[in-house]
Amino acid sequence: MNLNHGLAAVACSLFMLAAHAGDFLSGDEITSTFSGKTGIGQHLKKEQGVKTYFAGDGTFSSVLSGGVTRKGTWWVDDKLFCVRINGETKDRCRSVRKDGSGGYELVKKKKKDIVIIHYESVEDGDQT
Repeated sequence: MNLNHGLAAVACSLFMLAAHAGDFLSGDEITSTFSGKTGIGQHLKKEQGVKTYFAGDGTFSSVLSGGVTRKGTWWVDDKLFCVRINGETKDRCRSVRKDGSGGYELVKKKKKDIVIIHYESVEDGDQT
């Protein structure tokens, strides 16, 4: 392979990686990605590790590295991943974006996208 072909192959590979990073999930993709699974990553707003199990019945349980636990309900509204923490009336709905490394970002859409939670992995079953 000559140098030009090598550079073209690298450029194509980088383009394909960039095309997948930043893709937002559809409602069906959100459900299949998270239902019955545990998201493991970082709650960037709280600056703590987080593990959240999203049960198939629409409930969730979450544990932050600081020891705080939360429970509530989750659902998908069109292309948004929504949760309501037990005892609260506020729905928290976020877009879900692939991070390009096998993980997912929960994004608050404003004038500028704000990543609230970054799940580095999503594992089968309850890992909390």
